[in-house]
Amino acid sequence: MRSVYYSLTYSHLQYAIGVWGGAGKTALKRLNVLHNKVLRAMTYSSYATRVATRGGYIWQMASTVKAKRSLKHLGPKIWDSIDPSLYDISLPVFKRQLKDKLVNEYSG
Repeated sequence: MRSVYYSLTYSHLQYAIGVWGGAGKTALKRLNVLHNKVLRAMTYSSYATRVATRGGYIWQMASTVKAKRSLKHLGPKIWDSIDPSLYDISLPVFKRQLKDKLVNEYSG
């Protein structure tokens, strides 16, 4: 992981070190935010926000009919409607239990 960081991120930071040395606080803050995003993505970590702590995903805003039918908009909505007890089980068991729950909901 360290070698990936040094080859992809650190090299870009070092290349432009002369520019960053004379940059203002605003530019440095933007750089710091981007650097933190890279590190979080590499370590699969996130802020302890309400969405992250409840295990949900952020719903994408949609203004057109096509966008409202997209996976970006519907996927998180559907995932959040699923029983949280099904989140951390194997895929075959997840499929079977989800199918059973859906059949029981709509048949009863």
